[in-house]
Amino acid sequence: SITVTCPAVSPVAHATPCPSGTYDPPSTCHPGCEQGYVKQGSGTSCTCGAKGTWNCVNFACNPVACPAGRLDEPLPHGVSKESWICPNGHYGVPGKDACSAGACETGYLPTNEKAFKCSVDGRWEGGSLAYNLKELWYIILSFLTTNE
Repeated sequence: SITVTCPAVSPVAHATPCPSGTYDPPSTCHPGCEQGYVKQGSGTSCTCGAKGTWNCVNFACNPVACPAGRLDEPLPHGVSKESWICPNGHYGVPGKDACSAGACETGYLPTNEKAFKCSVDGRWEGGSLAYNLKELWYIILSFLTTNE
């Protein structure tokens, strides 16, 4: 008889790999999830199926969520508190893994804007926003234009 084997692969997307196994005698694997992903579902194991693939029931690895709300980063001076927030996001999901937070208070212009990224541990981090006094630009511009 032909021995049906299952390869050493991740049984579902973003799961840790199962070792190679056999259908008969039946092999069982207990995968985890890669960093940045969390297990969803009540399933804990996968079995080697008759077609040579790992079968996992009620087991998935989903991206870590970054919750909506105020950023943990210190609020820069000149940035409005109400704008220093990010929406719900997910690690590694294009369009959901970055947040441009912050708006300057009246009289300030934004500089050094850098989006926050949803990290593997479910935190918005790495972003920045600074400000310049809007009036300072007008003073410099008027000084330069009057002294030509």
